[in-house]
Amino acid sequence: MEVFDLFKKEEINSLNARISQLEEENRKLSIQLEKRDEKAKRTIATKQDVDRELNEARNKISSLLNEMQTLKKETSTELRFRFSESLSRNRLNDMLFLLGGMQSKIATLISVYLEKDKTLRDVAGDTPGHF
Repeated sequence: MEVFDLFKKEEINSLNARISQLEEENRKLSIQLEKRDEKAKRTIATKQDVDRELNEARNKISSLLNEMQTLKKETSTELRFRFSESLSRNRLNDMLFLLGGMQSKIATLISVYLEKDKTLRDVAGDTPGHF
C-alpha cells in the first residue's frame, strides 16, 4: 500500500505543480487582456476624436463651398470700370508721359507699360534682376 500512497502523492504533487503553472499563466494572460482592453479603449477614444474633427472639417469645407458659390453668384465675371474713356493717340501719349513722370519719395513706385496680351511675367523674363 505504501507504493500506492507514494504514487498518489507524486501524482498529487505533479497536479499541484501543474495547477500552479496554469494559475501563473492565467495571471499573465489576465494582465495581457487588461492591457489590450486599455489600449482598445484608448484607440476607440482616439477614433472618436478623429471622427469628430473630420466631421467638423467636412462641415467647414461645406460651409466654405456654399459661401464661395454665393459669392460667385453675387460677383459678375465681367470687368466693370468706374470711369472709361476712349483716347486719341495724342491724348494717350500725353497720359503716358504724365504717368511716366510720377515719382515716389522713397522710390517704391514702379510703372510698367505692357503690350497687348503681355504679362508682367513676360517682362520679368526679359529683364532678369529687375523684378
